[in-house]
Amino acid sequence: MPIGAQTVLLFKLLLTPTLLGLVSLAGRRWGPAVSGWIIGLPLTAGPVSLFLALDHGTAFASRAALGSLLGLISLAAFCLTYSWLSIRTGWPVGMLAGWGAFFALTIALEFVSLPLFLSFVGVIGCLLLVLKLLPGSQSLGIVM
Repeated sequence: MPIGAQTVLLFKLLLTPTLLGLVSLAGRRWGPAVSGWIIGLPLTAGPVSLFLALDHGTAFASRAALGSLLGLISLAAFCLTYSWLSIRTGWPVGMLAGWGAFFALTIALEFVSLPLFLSFVGVIGCLLLVLKLLPGSQSLGIVM
């Protein structure tokens, strides 16, 4: 039996807010460390990928999910640029430069076409490198 358009719309409207609400409740119950780990899960990108698959097919959703994965590199570049420049020049300059890094890397990544496994390994490596390069990471007890 095919899923009706109204059912899909209701699912789209309720799934992500419900998941985020549950994370908030988990944070109240078990503390911010637990909710921080849970919010790291793809609670927004996951449902979006599901909706793309339902609306446009699995091949389209697969390409979009790969793009979301590579988008983490752009996000990491924003975080690294913002964190360093905001310390030295203030948050407005850090924010603008971070946006610039994000958009430049996003445009560059449009031309990257790697298999899923290599993309995943590349993203993990990039995130570990950025974690190492963030200011103050040594003072937080993060060992790399």
